[in-house]
Amino acid sequence: MSKTLDFHTILTAAEIIRERGERNNDGAYRLDGVEFHSSIDGYSVTLKSQDVTLTVNFHNTYNIESPGKDAEEKFFKRLRQLVFEYSKS
Repeated sequence: MSKTLDFHTILTAAEIIRERGERNNDGAYRLDGVEFHSSIDGYSVTLKSQDVTLTVNFHNTYNIESPGKDAEEKFFKRLRQLVFEYSKS
């Protein structure tokens, strides 16, 4: 994995979704088309959209599943938008 991810933005978006999103039956939170789930021990978080699933583990290791770079770029843009939109209020 040669990509460098902005973990601060990713984890900030995760916290915003947890704080402001709606909780569903399986314990995940959803806000503006992005779902957040945390492991029981808190060592990993998963952010998921319709096309992309990103799991961030301890020590900022990660796994991303997507159909391609365009979907990933759209996903990360959405996370940045969430941080921008909800950090203002």
